[in-house]
Amino acid sequence: MRIVTPQRGNALIFFFVFCIELWGAKAVPAPQEGATEAQINTTSKDPALEAKDVPEKTETKDASSDELQTAATTYSDKGLTFSSGERFEASMLNHLQLRAVTPFDQDPKTATDLKSNTPSFLLRRARLKLDGHLYKPWLKFKFQYDWMEPMLTDFSVDVARFKAATVRIGRGKVLFNDETLASSAKQQFVDRSLLHSAFTLDRQQGVQLLGRLFEKSFADLNYSVGVFTGRGIGIPMNDDTNLLYAARIQWNAIGEPIPFNQSDYKISNAWQLNFAFAAATNKSQCTAFKSANDSCRALPLYPSLSGSATVPPLSAGQFRVDQGVFEVRSLYRGIYFKSEGHFKRVEDTTQLGTPWPQLTEMAGVLVQMGYFPHAVFDWMPRGLELAARFALLDTDTSKPSDGQREYTAAINYFFDGHRNKLTVDATHHVLESAATGRTSGERYRLQWNLLF
Repeated sequence: MRIVTPQRGNALIFFFVFCIELWGAKAVPAPQEGATEAQINTTSKDPALEAKDVPEKTETKDASSDELQTAATTYSDKGLTFSSGERFEASMLNHLQLRAVTPFDQDPKTATDLKSNTPSFLLRRARLKLDGHLYKPWLKFKFQYDWMEPMLTDFSVDVARFKAATVRIGRGKVLFNDETLASSAKQQFVDRSLLHSAFTLDRQQGVQLLGRLFEKSFADLNYSVGVFTGRGIGIPMNDDTNLLYAARIQWNAIGEPIPFNQSDYKISNAWQLNFAFAAATNKSQCTAFKSANDSCRALPLYPSLSGSATVPPLSAGQFRVDQGVFEVRSLYRGIYFKSEGHFKRVEDTTQLGTPWPQLTEMAGVLVQMGYFPHAVFDWMPRGLELAARFALLDTDTSKPSDGQREYTAAINYFFDGHRNKLTVDATHHVLESAATGRTSGERYRLQWNLLF
């Protein structure tokens, strides 16, 4: 059992207290100058003692101005929302994923992994999310805490005064590719594809500039550029003077930008088609990333930051990693289509004889599509979606037989959009290597996804 440490717990408690104090400060008016003691006591009484039914919304005047403030608590698709006029709003949402798997859960990387037989019931994710704005509607924040790790996965502030140029500061996902940016709660399958661990930039700490240009014209674009520490979110300090740089540009060829939410469960009538390209470069001790306390990870064959008895300590900025992705997404009449093509180059800059490759070039392709039969056949359940995915990972393009493939089929049932969704998927995995040849195996998973 993992227990939240005092350091992590204190940060979480402080944030809750701050939100409640800010909301409460606007909900109860300060006593006016010259008010009698009786008037002050009346104002400060607990409403629960005055009436059985407490109103959901109260209106007060700020003591320092004539501005009418509205304090309210509501529940909607955003979750439980606390608001106080335009000065403060926070929506709280819990995310749970309950999963059953057989014979294994994680994507296999070796023939030994394929032979694993450990059927399990899992609480795969348990997270608390808060987002809203402070002082001004355009000063937005996002907060997420992972109870399973446990760790603070997201805490960022957006200065969104202008739609064409928003500044995002803090900890969160790098705007790179859809598979990573789409929340784990809003995936089309039980989890992301086998490409994810190899190519994701995951979450980082830094600053991003993003926006939308030439809206509703032929050149309608979304863009982002960012600079980050480059060691993930579990390691706060850099190991050298180098930083991670990333950029993404998306052409909204037809219609509006597609949100980073997979599936067209609303069965849209307007066609949306987006093309995107992103690139990143980094020089650090990391060749892969994950949202965890040990966020600076290693690709297979490469040494991890923790090292071992047979691996010497890594040098600062030892690996230079350059990568790019091309992406296509489409949404229309219950059909969601997405494709990603990845390339990644990893170079050991020490130029020393090592047991791992001096230079590795990787490539990957992902294609997936889902369809709601109700869009054509009214007698079919509206919440039913059928989906399929193919992913190919070439772990070393210089070797002819060194790759991984997955063929996945899924059935989703949306009781209330992604907020209440049941998913079952089956995957056929194929691994190829010069040492073991071709091996394959199947995996089956059932998951209940809840947002409340």
